[in-house]
Amino acid sequence: MRLFKENPKNPGVIIFQNSSIIGMISRETFFETTGKRYGVELFLGKPIKAMLNSFSVTPLILPESTRISMAIHEALKRDSHTVYDPIIVQKFTGEFRIIDILSLFVAENQILLTLHNQYVDTRLSGLPLTNEEAIKRFLKFTGIRQLQEPRVLINSFAVICDHCGSSVNYTIADIVRSHPQLSMGVEIIEKMGSRSYVLYVRHKCGQEIREIPVYHDNELQLRSLRPSRLVETYV
Repeated sequence: MRLFKENPKNPGVIIFQNSSIIGMISRETFFETTGKRYGVELFLGKPIKAMLNSFSVTPLILPESTRISMAIHEALKRDSHTVYDPIIVQKFTGEFRIIDILSLFVAENQILLTLHNQYVDTRLSGLPLTNEEAIKRFLKFTGIRQLQEPRVLINSFAVICDHCGSSVNYTIADIVRSHPQLSMGVEIIEKMGSRSYVLYVRHKCGQEIREIPVYHDNELQLRSLRPSRLVETYV
């Protein structure tokens, strides 16, 4: 009781007998047991093993190399009255530690959030192409051979998203990278002997990925834009 009161974050204690683990008493189980009528008197003055024997629960012991997802999987396989008990972790050095199941859930959530953000970033950035490689791919797709101002290929443009109101910067290379199938990101319009282009600028818009159709003239100069459209909701 003193150990638990001195360290409110302590999830439990491991019980050893001759250097071998014979059980574990969680913080919740201890206070639930001693909180009952005559609970303190029942165990007062007796060895800790007496309390342990009243539970008859085999603790879950996992090596420290166990993946977090697998640890949660094993923990949830336990009986309903012990499913949220702490887990004993055996270190490579042979030492044992206790980890709260809530800590595992928090860690798993952080992993999933990281994977989610990586997925969103991948959907936005797309192909791992250098600017030079992306521009070459764009020129090959459009068949452009000559521009009055070639620097337009590396210029940065800016448009305002009509949905979230944020400013979105993009380059020709960004358009190519974010559309592995380039025909989905670049539309060529031929009309009365003149050519123009619609570039679909992809960006993170709140909890969505949206595309802004942007018109460029035959010299790839920015002229106008259409309302944005939803590509994917990622939450």
